[in-house]
Amino acid sequence: MVSKGLRDYLAMLFMIVLSGGLLTLSFPPIGLYGLVWVSLVPFFQLLHGETSYRKGFIIGFLMGFVHVSTTMYWISVSVYKYGGIPMWGTAIITFSFIFYLCLYWGLTGFIFVFLKEIRILWLFPFLAAVIEYIRGYPLLHFPWGGVEMALPPHLAISQIVDITGIYGLGFLIYVVNLIVYRLWCHFREKRISSAVREAVLSVLLISIAWIYGAVKIHEVQREASHWKKVKVCLVQPDIDQSVKWKKSWEVKGLDLYVKMSKMGAGEFRTNMVVWPEAAVTFYINEEPGLFRRVLQMVRRDHFMLIFGATSYEKKNDKTIYHNSAYLISKEGEIEDRYDKVRLVPFGEYVPFRRWLPFAKNIVGTEEDFTPGKRLKPLKSEFGPIGTTICFEGIFPEISRKLVRMGSVFLVNMTNDAWFGRTSGPYQHLRLSAYRAVENRVYLVRSTGTGISAIVDPVGKILARIPLGVRGFARGIVRLREGRNTFYTRHGDIFVIFCAVFALVVLTGAIFIHRKGEGEMDDRETPI
Repeated sequence: MVSKGLRDYLAMLFMIVLSGGLLTLSFPPIGLYGLVWVSLVPFFQLLHGETSYRKGFIIGFLMGFVHVSTTMYWISVSVYKYGGIPMWGTAIITFSFIFYLCLYWGLTGFIFVFLKEIRILWLFPFLAAVIEYIRGYPLLHFPWGGVEMALPPHLAISQIVDITGIYGLGFLIYVVNLIVYRLWCHFREKRISSAVREAVLSVLLISIAWIYGAVKIHEVQREASHWKKVKVCLVQPDIDQSVKWKKSWEVKGLDLYVKMSKMGAGEFRTNMVVWPEAAVTFYINEEPGLFRRVLQMVRRDHFMLIFGATSYEKKNDKTIYHNSAYLISKEGEIEDRYDKVRLVPFGEYVPFRRWLPFAKNIVGTEEDFTPGKRLKPLKSEFGPIGTTICFEGIFPEISRKLVRMGSVFLVNMTNDAWFGRTSGPYQHLRLSAYRAVENRVYLVRSTGTGISAIVDPVGKILARIPLGVRGFARGIVRLREGRNTFYTRHGDIFVIFCAVFALVVLTGAIFIHRKGEGEMDDRETPI
């Protein structure tokens, strides 16, 4: 016979794995996004009978471990295969990274139990949205893996991000999961009228968001149809990360880009060609003859070119390296350059290098990259082009600032080869695509190995080059006109509201809770 204690323990593990697994299944590339609306219900159910804050934290941490480790396993591939870090070092870095992200899920479990105990559980979605927002800023600056990443941006319900940002979408997911959990509680306790009220509230919330989104899709598509057109070609050479930085590939790689650009531009009469991050693997000021081939191609075929390359400058007898995006005009002149401002740990610099002498950065330079001085769009004949490099595209505030600076569309160039053939490229595309919806602009995304895409202002992918495919994609991009969205103008004010509202309610609830306990103590104490 299995003891009751063991049965309870196994049941707890099952619920933890079930909730974490459902959440992972809702994420790309599997993408069963409908599951996200109920994925947290087993997690909430497990916390239903808990009164210990410590246990709430542990359960949240373990659920997060299941989800994060099955969603972001690509970290180990990037660090070990392309980061030059030995197996034991990879294990330490991967575990530390997952451990850090799981702390937020632990905090989520702690808060759930705390709010349940002081009888204001309805406040949970407000604080959960704040936790997701905080995760994107301190320490690792990594807003990857929030529950909102499960939903494709082209859905009607996803359109609310032009008001609330992605954290508002996460808030809605937490609300629905909480309501479904409460439905289960009401049915179990046979409170049918309460269950009906909860069901109606859930349907009402989703319906309001869906109706807003459906109306907005029609409105935005109608307005965008009058914007000026630009014909764009994306080039995806699919060069493996293990060979692209070799000296022998400098000429081979450039020849491939030139050949594919000619094929892609062709009869389409392309206005602009976009190459990925680090497309040119040599220093253009050191190889003028080689780079002249690029300039000649642009002049001959008469299109504008945006491409990524490493640049450097001398300062005080020290060489400073930048991960840069260049824009070449149709006349074959370098018109502008942007230096990446937010760098990738172990990708472009090695944190704690003194204690990690065995580590090197993925892009192959001997020195760490230095962040650019300031964020700015690239100047072009079409107007400012908001360009982000690699994972800058997952930070909502960066693209928002670029649009506020007048960008007529967004470009995200990235080298996702260091993800390998994992879930990483699918998730990276999902996060980047939301920048188009938040700001109601077109997004042009060019990657080295996939997934390259053109995304319209309602999140619909108009053209795509799959992962691991060598090819090009052509499409129409329209230049943004009109007023900025509420989100573009005000940023994450929705999360700020959630934080302030939760603080006010919590302060009052804790005061009332303690006062109530004090009065009970007075009644129980003899005079």
